[in-house]
Order: sequence, then structure tokens, then C-alpha cells
Amino acid sequence: MTDVPREGAAQDGAFEGFRAGSRASAIPSQFFTEVLPGIEGVEELRVTLYALYAITRPGTPPVMRASAIASEEPLARAFAHHGGAKAVRAALDAAVARGVLRSLGLEDGDVLLVVNTEAGRRLLDRVASGAE
Repeated sequence: MTDVPREGAAQDGAFEGFRAGSRASAIPSQFFTEVLPGIEGVEELRVTLYALYAITRPGTPPVMRASAIASEEPLARAFAHHGGAKAVRAALDAAVARGVLRSLGLEDGDVLLVVNTEAGRRLLDRVASGAE
């Protein structure tokens, strides 16, 4: 059985480059100056970057469940042979501990995540108080 190249990959698996018109994702410059130097594990880096992208996608609420992030295809594929959803959850916990994300535990055992911005903190406070 041969591997089918994923979208955007050449036959040899190398990335072919960004397509014209592809949407850019903004990452605050503080990430590069204050957060990135402290991240030691590739898992935390991958998951943190993906969470920043996923939580801030246009047209979606600026909040996500940890389980939803872990089940998104790019992360599920990347972690399929590297600890799966449990490893993604551990990396999300590291991003929360580092202060990049904020979290709120839910009754069903899942966690609600926001980017640690003023707007994200206000949203999480409203959800915690039952206003949202």
C-alpha cells in the first residue's frame, strides 16, 4: 500500500508552498518574543500554534472545546502515532499553564479554551458566571 500525499504535498511528501490567496493567520508578535523562547517540546509548539489558528478562525466563536481541537484532522493525523488525543490534551494543558490559552472546566469533563486576550478572558468569565 502506498501513501497518498496529503493536500499541498508533493509526491515526495515535501510541502509545495503556499497557494495564492490562502488565508493568513495572525499570531501576536508577543508569541515570538515572550512565549516561543520558553517552549521546549515540539508537541506543545504544534498544538499551541494550531489552537491559536483554530480558536481565532473567522466566522466561528472565539472559543473551542479541547476535545474539538484534538479531533481536528490535522492534529489527529499529526498525533496518530504520537500519543493521540491524550498527547494533544497534555500539550493544551501546557499552553494553558504557560498562559497562552485560558481554560474553563466543563461538567462533562471537557475543557473550554480561549486565547488569553482581554476579550478571551471576558468571554470565559461570562461563561463561568452563566451569562453565556
